Amino acid sequence: MATVLHAHRGSAQFPESVSFVVERPEDQQVFEAALQRAVA
Repeated sequence: MATVLHAHRGSAQFPESVSFVVERPEDQQVFEAALQRAVA
């Protein structure tokens, strides 16, 4: 999902921002790590 969102953001005007809600701090860490891998 992070890879698709990153690619979309580079070529589309909208949506300008996207928010994600996670239940636990551990989930946030996993999501942020995946996002960093996708944009690297």
